[in-house]
Amino acid sequence: MLGILVGLNTDTIILLLLGTGFAGAFTTFSTLKFEMIKLQSHNRKNFLIYTTATYGGGLITAYVGYSLGTLFS
Repeated sequence: MLGILVGLNTDTIILLLLGTGFAGAFTTFSTLKFEMIKLQSHNRKNFLIYTTATYGGGLITAYVGYSLGTLFS
């Protein structure tokens, strides 16, 4: 969602409202880190898969969103 908003070159106030407020409510970085620490101490393989999928998937989806936003702007 954030990638789409940036790609659409939205107004700053809308970007702050939807990007920071709305999207930020669904993403809690501290919870992600907590889950990663739990996995790291119990299962190293699952930790590596989870970390790669989370960060890699996040970057890929942000790029796709940005690309979609630039297509429609």
